Amino acid sequence: MAKKTAEPTRPPRERAFLVGIELRSEPSLLTLEDSLNELTLLADTAGLDVIGEAYQKLDTPNPNTYIGPGKLEEIKLLVEETLAQVVVFDNELSPRHLRELEEPERSVWMYGSSPPPVKIWKDQLKKALSERTSIIV
Repeated sequence: MAKKTAEPTRPPRERAFLVGIELRSEPSLLTLEDSLNELTLLADTAGLDVIGEAYQKLDTPNPNTYIGPGKLEEIKLLVEETLAQVVVFDNELSPRHLRELEEPERSVWMYGSSPPPVKIWKDQLKKALSERTSIIV
């Protein structure tokens, strides 16, 4: 009789790369480090394995891509190197920023993975967690 092997019942956790941005023009309740720590905890709760992070301090967001072009290239290389499946921004991106980041010649995410990584930010992660969490009274 053939020996049975245990099959995992949980899907593998996705690999997440975190991006934190501090805008000097906007006051924040948390330091950039504390914000990234919170984002790490949220990602873990959402079932993501954080495999890397990058951050940038800006006076104002880049009108096209939110982060600067040099940081964008750095993140692109790090995402490719770490084989990240999800890129999580600490700040909400506008539709324009998302559109510009998704263009293949500039993209952090369109590097040949199938399917390409998902872009989410902290507020969406908190909402997703609150919708998935059950409260038993």
